Amino acid sequence: MERRFLRVINPANSGMKSAPRGLMKWIITVFIWLFVCGWFEFQAIEFDREKSGYTRELEKLKNQNRLLEYRVQALQENGRFRDAAKSRYGFIEPDRNHVILVKKQSGFFGSLFN
Repeated sequence: MERRFLRVINPANSGMKSAPRGLMKWIITVFIWLFVCGWFEFQAIEFDREKSGYTRELEKLKNQNRLLEYRVQALQENGRFRDAAKSRYGFIEPDRNHVILVKKQSGFFGSLFN
């Protein structure tokens, strides 16, 4: 029994010689262009994902900052801040001997002549 095959292309003409001149350059250019566009799109998606993560982290830090500001305000009312500093950390009220007055001189020449 003889085997018959369906030939879609002629093997003699299937090489690069049969392609129109400049077609391969055009195809390679299109693939490079698509690759570059896809890479930029991927970078944009990654940048957006990073940005949204940083935005969420910023919101968390802002909420923590608001909470800490509220706690400081609550401690400052009625001297509770002073009491907490004395009881927790052993701070004391400074006497006149403990205070050193530092005066900022105005300008360059003010510091030279005093």
